[in-house]
Amino acid sequence: MRRWPLVGADFSALAARCPFLDTLCAEARARLAAGVREVSLRRGRVLFLEGDRPDAVYLVCSGLVRIFVTELDGSETTVRLVGRGELLGELAVIDGGLRSASAIAMRSVVAYRLPAALLAAELPAPGTVGRGILAGLVAVVRENTKRLVIERSQPLESVVATLLFDDPGLLRRVTQGELAGLLGVSRQSLNQILRAWEREGVVGRRDGRMHLTDPAALRARHLVGGSGVVSPSAAAVRLSIIHI
Repeated sequence: MRRWPLVGADFSALAARCPFLDTLCAEARARLAAGVREVSLRRGRVLFLEGDRPDAVYLVCSGLVRIFVTELDGSETTVRLVGRGELLGELAVIDGGLRSASAIAMRSVVAYRLPAALLAAELPAPGTVGRGILAGLVAVVRENTKRLVIERSQPLESVVATLLFDDPGLLRRVTQGELAGLLGVSRQSLNQILRAWEREGVVGRRDGRMHLTDPAALRARHLVGGSGVVSPSAAAVRLSIIHI
């Protein structure tokens, strides 16, 4: 395991391109870099669990982390996949609440672990307008997570269509198995939809991977039964994946 200063220097470079951390000044990022530790996680290793108290945030250097919530029946709903250059675990540090979701390594992961207290020290002070705005945004994100869990009745085809219309490059960044995991469905169910769309010419194959070829047809035929309008349930899925 590498140690400071190599880890700190790499963290600073990656943090400068990370949403949220890139808003900090160089001096603040340097203070954070002084306290980071590089951690390696095998596939299937848990970073933290829903309901835990926040002790750290993680900046992913390589690999893929799945963020999910567990429902009352024990099933899991994936709300986000986190890859290189993305931060996870910061919400509970901002508002002082418990973890609203669990995190597990989908692939072997290397990440920079930053103690929660160090990040909290760089946030606007409690009681200030800045801290209040941040806490308000976190509350919206937490509510979106709850909506995602509750609103699972949306047809799978419409959910997949919403994701691809919003992010046309998604199929080239993640495997079909990973996308199925993101949606909490079997790979077979997802493959049936994608094969049907391939026959329609909505998606195609290039270099062994599927990609969206006809966004207009996707919207006209598959978003909410051909209406071209994204339903509240599908919108909740999309918002949760983008913002959590």
